Amino acid sequence: MLKPLTSKRDQVSSENQNHPVYTATLERALFFVNLCLKSNHDLNPSDIAILSRKLDKGTVKEIEKKANAIGLKVQVHSSRADRAMERTIGVPSPSPWKQSSVLSVTTNGVSTRHLVPPPWKPGNVLNNLYKHPEIQDLVSRSLRANDFSDLRTIRPLATAAEALDRTLPSQAFSFREAWPALKGTQDREVSVSPAVVNRPDAIQVMTIHAAKGLEFPAVLLMKLGKGGPKSFPNPEEPEDCRIAYVGATRAKDVLILVHTINKPNETLAAFGNNLLPIRPTRNITVAQKITTASILASPPIVAATHLDLYEQCHLKFAAYHEGRFLPKWSIPQSIGSRTHKALEYYLREGMPSQKKIANDCFDRGLQHGDSPIRKLPQRSVDNMKQSYEKIIRTISKTAHKVLAIERRYRYLQGRDGQIDGVVDAIIEQRDGSTVLKEWKTSKEIPSDKKQAYTLQVSAGALGIAIQDSYPIDRLEIIPVFDPSKTISLPMNGPFVEETNRKLEQVFRVLKDRKYEPRRGNHCKSCQLKPQCPAWRKG
Repeated sequence: MLKPLTSKRDQVSSENQNHPVYTATLERALFFVNLCLKSNHDLNPSDIAILSRKLDKGTVKEIEKKANAIGLKVQVHSSRADRAMERTIGVPSPSPWKQSSVLSVTTNGVSTRHLVPPPWKPGNVLNNLYKHPEIQDLVSRSLRANDFSDLRTIRPLATAAEALDRTLPSQAFSFREAWPALKGTQDREVSVSPAVVNRPDAIQVMTIHAAKGLEFPAVLLMKLGKGGPKSFPNPEEPEDCRIAYVGATRAKDVLILVHTINKPNETLAAFGNNLLPIRPTRNITVAQKITTASILASPPIVAATHLDLYEQCHLKFAAYHEGRFLPKWSIPQSIGSRTHKALEYYLREGMPSQKKIANDCFDRGLQHGDSPIRKLPQRSVDNMKQSYEKIIRTISKTAHKVLAIERRYRYLQGRDGQIDGVVDAIIEQRDGSTVLKEWKTSKEIPSDKKQAYTLQVSAGALGIAIQDSYPIDRLEIIPVFDPSKTISLPMNGPFVEETNRKLEQVFRVLKDRKYEPRRGNHCKSCQLKPQCPAWRKG
């Protein structure tokens, strides 16, 4: 190990046997924490974490089976695409893939049925994923129940599908052929925010990598073997020692070293001599005091781009924010991304007056703003070019100096929540005023979206003003296709008060988790409309 693990509880008298570190098999460890939960009614199951270097299928099944046997619930935080597929539309079978969704395989006279993922082609995988009956049913259940835990499970698969759409030409690979690469995809950083951890009745299960920066009153560290090349941690591998150390130090009060074999002395010795084995269940006593979290949970973090969804429909906002719903690709979305990138290049070049340089900024934005395999109709490209030339003429006439481009911010709303976002540009005008500019790729700002866009850009203005101390005088929401219809908002005292009031409402809804659907013009283009309870037949 990197250094000795010493707890403040080691300072107590040895006669007290108030040991902070225990060793046990998984069954005994779970039985022990179950007794702790029963004896300490202030302790929630979510205060306990099971950490493992890998969360493979076997490990997850073992944890779920043994936890269920004694009445404990677990919540697995994983971002593996293969596990997301297994829980929803099926798993790859060992037999050749076929067009049908169910494949019957006979082995040694025993017939088994396998759900087979369809042979989708890159370019339309995400769209087809959301059209799959199993996925549509899952989304519908989540929206009706206002419970987005199931919806979150498909995020890794949707992310893998979207990556396949973005990076491969449609003729390159089928979903089947790309599967081996997707199967190995493992996101090492799983964000465990209050929006994700919403089940206080469940023990949290995650990889050690995902637990970095987190602490729990009690931690079960899986699965410690004898310390050889094929077990964890391997003493010959410095990375294994570092990972084990990270996992052990996630525990605030109690650490239970879960071993897979009887008395793995070589491995356990690395954790010191003051280890207390948990005896067979009939002899277990709970002497260790486990305290509940003494610090407040981190406020929920909301993406600024989701604030406009909040103004449209609370249920749609929840699906994107809590459910981590991933929208499918569309031409308007691509136009917006590419236009923003072209304007970013133009501002970074210092608002060049030379037409050749300005055109080069547009060409680079067109290429880098979205995946190059996603082709836009030539008519759309021509309209983008005309709009780009019109808006840079407007910028060059009014702007004096660019203060910030694509500036990221985080705005903290007291203890209620945080807003994360990026503002498009902050420009000092020729009249001496400082203006925050937000580009919208449209001909005008529709009346039903004005309030939504205003909340989004207002949060950015407050965040930037505090973070960078820019004296912002006003905000501009600019329709790129017709800058003459720009909406201008003064940033003054009433503006700040009104923005704070609206953000308080956002976080109040988040806290109460009462997400009601709201019908309106936004429903026409809403991807969730077929599953929305507000539009459900009957």
